[in-house]
Amino acid sequence: DTTTPGNGIRFASAALTIPGSFTLGTVTYDVTEIGKYAFKPKASNGIQVTSVAFVAASGITAIGDHAFNGNAIGAIVIPSSVVSIGVSAFESALVGSGTTSPTVTFAASSSCTSIGVSAFANNATLAAIIIPFAVTSIGQSAFQNDSLLGSLVFEQSVAEPSRCASIGASAFQDTGLASVTLPDSVTYVGAKAFYSIAELAAVSVRKVSVTYGADAFTDTSAHMIVTIRDTSLVSELYAWMTTNANASKFGASATSGSCVFSTETNAFMMEGMYTGGSHNFVFTVIDPTSATSPFNVRIGTGGSTVANGNGIYTPTTPTSTAVSLQLPSSFANGRYMVTEVGTKAFSSSSTSSQLFPNVTTVSIPITIVTIGANSFQNMSSLTTIVFEPTSVCATISANAFQGTGLIVLDIPNSVTAIGAFAFQG
Repeated sequence: DTTTPGNGIRFASAALTIPGSFTLGTVTYDVTEIGKYAFKPKASNGIQVTSVAFVAASGITAIGDHAFNGNAIGAIVIPSSVVSIGVSAFESALVGSGTTSPTVTFAASSSCTSIGVSAFANNATLAAIIIPFAVTSIGQSAFQNDSLLGSLVFEQSVAEPSRCASIGASAFQDTGLASVTLPDSVTYVGAKAFYSIAELAAVSVRKVSVTYGADAFTDTSAHMIVTIRDTSLVSELYAWMTTNANASKFGASATSGSCVFSTETNAFMMEGMYTGGSHNFVFTVIDPTSATSPFNVRIGTGGSTVANGNGIYTPTTPTSTAVSLQLPSSFANGRYMVTEVGTKAFSSSSTSSQLFPNVTTVSIPITIVTIGANSFQNMSSLTTIVFEPTSVCATISANAFQGTGLIVLDIPNSVTAIGAFAFQG
């Protein structure tokens, strides 16, 4: 009887080996499925399974609902033949020994396409899981309350990219994940899929066309990193994130002008930030033609797109009391080369509304080719500009340093153009 919990097989041992076949009388039968409740222990006096092994030539294709629910398995290797894992199949079934966490391993070339509802839920000491590339759906609450689950990896390669399209509601709620990288195949992330994960610091996706359920990432400390292979989608992402309907999925509310990378032509903020509520989201834009070489980018955004000054990228944003500002030559370990100070990057509309009112010195790195129009306008405290030796700066645009207090300026030999009113007043 495999329809009622506890009325299945009684065990003489806690060690279990699943055969590939068995003989009854003169007939040999292949074992192709583990049925519902097959090894769920009897509530009052059932023996818990502590180890499970499958024969090398296992032909098991399905592990049924609640098949191992409530056991104390230390490690299990799921055969490559398994296609589906049922509802609560391993719920509350995995227990480590001492300081050793239990392990779940999918055999190489796994055929598994479906991980069912609550399949691995409530396993408090499970620390890591690798989702096989063939899995197309992860069910609701599949890993919910696995509080020590700190590593989630989607198996994929160039030859075999991940096929996972759907992550169900609350699938990883209340786990211990520190970061999540969603494969390109994902099109749906359910409500509260990654809800209430205090440790979650980064969520990485590579496309905009993902549907997120309510509170998908709410109550986390996550930064969302969006890598866009097609830079023409920058404006689409800007529009997507600055709507309250989408922002609420991440526990934030949209605020006009808070998404700080620009949609201005060629003015990509590589590490722009969206802020709302108690959350920050970091966006990364990658030029598809620059897979290995640095992508030249601009510091600043241009006042026509967002409020003046919001587009600054520096390794550490200076405080209002900072007296010096060192512009970066690159970031992301050299992946992005900074070649331009953008229009109005550090400017203000008047001397009374300066972003950095006490900065006296700005250092321009060797990589900067262009200093954009109005880029330091009205920084009245600015007295010194330092260009690195062998500077390649070619253009200082109109009004670039208008309204500053410059005293020391050594213009590099590389400069070929200085715009109107560049140093006025």
